[in-house]
Amino acid sequence: MTEEEWLTHEHIFSEWHFLKDEKYRRRWDLFAIACLRRFVPRITEESLSEYFDLYERAVDGLATHADVEAVWHRCLSALQDLDPQPPFVAFVPAISGDPVDMDLEELTYACASLAEAEAAMSPESTAMQTAMALDNEHRRWTSIRLDIFGNPFRPVAFDPSWRTSTAVAIARGMYDSRDFSAMPILADALQDAGCEHADILDHCRSPGPHVKGCWVVDLVLGKE
Repeated sequence: MTEEEWLTHEHIFSEWHFLKDEKYRRRWDLFAIACLRRFVPRITEESLSEYFDLYERAVDGLATHADVEAVWHRCLSALQDLDPQPPFVAFVPAISGDPVDMDLEELTYACASLAEAEAAMSPESTAMQTAMALDNEHRRWTSIRLDIFGNPFRPVAFDPSWRTSTAVAIARGMYDSRDFSAMPILADALQDAGCEHADILDHCRSPGPHVKGCWVVDLVLGKE
């Protein structure tokens, strides 16, 4: 894979195989959850959001697999009781075998199915509009992937002196709340600490999307 392909490619599987290594497991898990969270408001099942919250905690070692599994089975039961079942249940096969070990390929297929199903629900929907919806979904995946992984062809050396108490507090607040509106403020804090790295500052000041696992926030918090 070339750097240009990494930055512009809109189909996830080649990127996934490019970085298919256990050390990237946390990032891919957070990528999958960020992609799926977009669909949560479409249904009213609260345990689904609870499941994602707990899965993220498990990724950081703050919840056990048993905790995640218990919430998942409650969520699965509630989803299966819905009548009619929303397109969202398309993602169920991806994790019903092991709710604490997501299958990334199944999940991304599920996101694609959901995007197509949403487009097809419109009475005015056409085949072209459905194809455009899927293309837009691919673009969202690319944006989220770039936010989480950055550019592996140009790794950033983070100076520990930039990790001031102010920068850490801002990054921690965004990471815990999943509200990344303070990214430009983080850029200012890093710049005040002496950081002039264009990739870091530009990413902080970009419109995003920014999600849990954002590579700059991870660097500030010392996460891998």
